[in-house]
Amino acid sequence: MRMWKSDLRPLEPTSLGGLDSDQFPSRREFLAGTGLKMASTMTLASASAPLRSSTAAGQPQPDVGQIRAEESYSLRAQAAGDERGIPIPRQIINRDEETYPSFIGNFSKGLPHKSIGEVDPTAYRLLLSAVRQGTAGAFEQVPLGGNTQLVNPLAGAAFDLEGTDSHQLAIPPFPALASQALANEAVELYWMAPCRDVHFAKFATDAKTLGAVSELSKFPAFAGVTPQTLFRGFTVDDVIGPYISQFLLKQFNYGPYEITGQIRGCVPGVDYLTTEAAW
Repeated sequence: MRMWKSDLRPLEPTSLGGLDSDQFPSRREFLAGTGLKMASTMTLASASAPLRSSTAAGQPQPDVGQIRAEESYSLRAQAAGDERGIPIPRQIINRDEETYPSFIGNFSKGLPHKSIGEVDPTAYRLLLSAVRQGTAGAFEQVPLGGNTQLVNPLAGAAFDLEGTDSHQLAIPPFPALASQALANEAVELYWMAPCRDVHFAKFATDAKTLGAVSELSKFPAFAGVTPQTLFRGFTVDDVIGPYISQFLLKQFNYGPYEITGQIRGCVPGVDYLTTEAAW
């Protein structure tokens, strides 16, 4: 039989063994007196229905749902307190924004640019102002250089309710524009271009990949690079297994989105900006 909310009425005092309601402990007193011993009672309660009724012995049965809600709140509050206690690190910047008045070393994608490729300084300063304000209205005032919109510029201001807050984690500075580290990365990128069409199985014998290994190994950041680790990441796990993982053949879910690990490759021998060809 369907039961509506109007069918659920409070129990009369007589259904509690004829005792007045003030003779029973409050929920706070009940929780304080039982603690973790409620596990067995909760098990029995889940096997009987409904939860708000009295037991056969005439004793009140605890509201299991409310007990769990209280325990959930307590655990979450404790976790939040622990996360708040994590020391806030000092964020270090590379100072390119101060070094170059033209802002040539900073992000400016989507903003209007001069004919020589430098970002419009007024537009860039409006972007900085919007970042500091952290509001959608402020970002609406940032002029754009075309029809492409800024992608989720307020993502950094969002609060994630799982784990440590993003602003309590240190972010290493990007290599400065005039640094040797950024120059080394540029050398790696330039080697990737001619090595693009070399099959992974030939990395140990092809002249181009061997040349890349020979030059990159001279830089401290790439010390120890081999044909097997060429063009890989900088963490230990990046050099485990073959270049192509079988997991890339399977789709996976990222939140509500279904993503495929397969990518669209370039046609061998087609060099953009130098070769007139289409996909």
